[in-house]
Amino acid sequence: IMSKSTLIRCIASLVLLLRSYSLTNSKIKWVVCSGSVGKTIMRRSLFLSLTEIKTDRFITLNSDYCNELGVICSLLNIQNFSVFSIQSWIDIFTKQPIQDSYVLIELGADFRLDIDWFLKRWSPSIVILTMGTDFSWTKQIEAVLNSRIRLCRSILPNGKIYVSEHDDIHLSLLESANVIFNKVFNNKNDVYSYPQVVLKEWSHEGGWEKPTFISFKENRLQITKFGGFTMIKDVYKVTPACFAYFLKQVLHSGGDTKILIITEIRPLEFSISNLYKNFLADMEGFNKIYFYGNEDVFDF
Repeated sequence: IMSKSTLIRCIASLVLLLRSYSLTNSKIKWVVCSGSVGKTIMRRSLFLSLTEIKTDRFITLNSDYCNELGVICSLLNIQNFSVFSIQSWIDIFTKQPIQDSYVLIELGADFRLDIDWFLKRWSPSIVILTMGTDFSWTKQIEAVLNSRIRLCRSILPNGKIYVSEHDDIHLSLLESANVIFNKVFNNKNDVYSYPQVVLKEWSHEGGWEKPTFISFKENRLQITKFGGFTMIKDVYKVTPACFAYFLKQVLHSGGDTKILIITEIRPLEFSISNLYKNFLADMEGFNKIYFYGNEDVFDF
């Protein structure tokens, strides 16, 4: 049975096969965000902030369609693609690609091998590496890390690579591969500060006036206070780095009683025990822990 990711890649490859010349010869600049955590926050925050600049055009998807098909939808500026929409299929085969724009996309999640597919057709102008993880929590993690290095090596002349000073994983890989990059100095305790300093560096390099930074937090970490209770909701804790950041926010918050509720993660090719076992000591800081889902998943 063909997996969903394989089906998406096949559809995207078919579109490229039929529209190869127009899609691969568009005069755009690819801005690729890749890493284990913070890709969407980076991409959407930069887009919201950079659209304030009138001298350049910036394009990104409103959705989180971050795969091969999302690359094509970004290139064609199809904001609401749906496999069930006839209009979406008409657009993807007939709409002309955008020109003279920066296109912001996400590639290379810890469990996706989509970077090499991209590199067969295009090269990035800017690569932004968000925080990486060295946990062997997915079967593909080593291959993904290597593909991120190939992404950086394929950067166009005068292109830029940005990486956080706290990202030991990517820093080590880039230095070993002798890749030249820009080290960004940011607050390691705030995942939302990294896009702000990247925006500052990129704007300075581009000679643009300093845009106002707009942070993207929609449907991300949500903190709600009511009736003496504080609820911290992390809607995307599916990587070790994400979960570590979430635990830090909770354990350093006020309150005498802390309750952790973990839901079952959508099925991916990784080990649940490898995701959580490194945080068992931290999880002892909770008064109660509840698991919602298949008890076999949390049997470890």
